[in-house]
Amino acid sequence: MTSSSMLLLALHAQADAVNADALARRATRKEWRRAWPAGCREYESRKEATGRACSLSAPIAGRDGRDIVELDDVTMTIGSVSRLRELAAAFGKRQARATEPLIPTAQDHAARAALSAVELTTSKHTKRDDERRQQARRKKREVPARRVPTEYRCVKVTTTEPKSADAVEFSCSVSDYSLEAAARSGEGATAGGGGPAAAAAVGSGARQSAEERCRAYAQWKKEYDAHRAPTDEAVGDGFYDYLASQYEPFGELARLRRHMHAAGGETGKARAAIERKATTTYRAISRDVHPDKLPRSVGAECATQLEGMMRAVFDRAEALKYCITKPLRCQLPPPTPIKRTCVAGARDGKDCNKAEL
Repeated sequence: MTSSSMLLLALHAQADAVNADALARRATRKEWRRAWPAGCREYESRKEATGRACSLSAPIAGRDGRDIVELDDVTMTIGSVSRLRELAAAFGKRQARATEPLIPTAQDHAARAALSAVELTTSKHTKRDDERRQQARRKKREVPARRVPTEYRCVKVTTTEPKSADAVEFSCSVSDYSLEAAARSGEGATAGGGGPAAAAAVGSGARQSAEERCRAYAQWKKEYDAHRAPTDEAVGDGFYDYLASQYEPFGELARLRRHMHAAGGETGKARAAIERKATTTYRAISRDVHPDKLPRSVGAECATQLEGMMRAVFDRAEALKYCITKPLRCQLPPPTPIKRTCVAGARDGKDCNKAEL
């Protein structure tokens, strides 16, 4: 064999080794891309994905007809942490029943990594929320309701090379939360017995009894009657200011509307997040104050005497939501500015000088 033939064979062998290494890296990267918790997939529409334990989404641009698991820029939305815990513990249960050692799948690695990232995000979110509530106590203000995460958005991150399924990692953030009534722990209760968020423990998982709701609504009725005009039955804005301080979901909706007005509207992801939050809060309010949802088990007095007030509250909440999600349909007057949301130039600054803390 000539030297040229030997050189040619050596070059071919080297090329084969390089190709084999490239194919191995490509296969490993493909497995990393497909590493998602079991049952997590893309749905045809956002409405269909709502309420799912886990869903995948990706930008339409640049997909070129490829399946979502073949893309790098994919977002995972987790709506059920309990289901994620079940998936993370599934391999351990299979191993306990098996007679020989098992090898974790890419889905097993992904479930464990996602749960770890969600727990870390929850810890950070709880710490920030506790600091927010503690600051309110130091300033002797009403302690806001606790924010309980209900939805997470996660993306894959790369800290090791080459990318492999057994080293998959996620970075998560809280994309939605529910409000836990502060009155459950006795925080911020008023002397009148109504207490902040006394109407219902929205998002807390423990709704109050019909009797407790009626007693709380009775406190609202006193303020409602005090601010209602005797001639045209219209109620003044003072009642809604009172309600915003006593009922956290209504206060949240009012704050979102005030922010949108002060900022002159939002765009992009910020606007989408605010609209999504406004819709979620409006639904929570609807479950509590819609006239058809009034307690009737404690007697006709609660449902009959409070129906007019609850209709006014529900209509106001609906108007606030429209001012946030559909500003062109807003029929409410501009909100009273406060120092944090003063619009520059309003009445030559007179409103800002009179703004409340």
